[in-house]
Amino acid sequence: MLQKLHRNAKTNYLIRKAIKESKLPITHLASKYNISWLTVKKWKERVDLEDLSSRPINLRTTLTKEDEDLILFERKKFKKSIEEIYLTLDDFIPKLYPVKIFRCLARYGLSVLPEELVKAERKIRKFKKYTIGYLHIDALYTPKINKKRMYIFTCIDSEGD
Repeated sequence: MLQKLHRNAKTNYLIRKAIKESKLPITHLASKYNISWLTVKKWKERVDLEDLSSRPINLRTTLTKEDEDLILFERKKFKKSIEEIYLTLDDFIPKLYPVKIFRCLARYGLSVLPEELVKAERKIRKFKKYTIGYLHIDALYTPKINKKRMYIFTCIDSEGD
C-alpha cells in the first residue's frame, strides 16, 4: 500500500493500526510512539486509518452554481478552451477571470478534456442537395442564465445547383 504523508505527520499506517488495536491506555501509547495523547485519542476513535482531506468543505468562490454549470456546459458541449469560455461568458458573469474558469474546471476534472469527450465529437455529414427554398434549422437550448432559458438557432439555406 502506497501511503502519502504530509510533512508534519508523526504516524504512518502501521502505527495508526497498532494504536487502534491496542488495549494499552492512551498515555502509555503516547509515550511509546512519542506523540501527544490527543493524537492517540484521535486515531483510536477514527473509523478509517487514512488522513482526512484538508480541502475546505465550503469552498469560497464567487461563482454561483448556475455560473459553474454554464462554464461546464461550454467546456463539454463546445470543447472550448479557457480563453474561449472567458470571451463567451464575460458579458453574462460579472467579475469573471480566466483563473476562475480554470479553478472551476479543475474542481470538476475538466481542466484537461477527457478522451471520451474528444472522441464523442459528432461526425460531420454532408447535407443532401435540395432545391432552392429549403431551410435546415437546428435548435439547441442553453443552461439557464438569470433564471431564463435561452435557445440557439442555426439555419442552413441551400443555394441550389
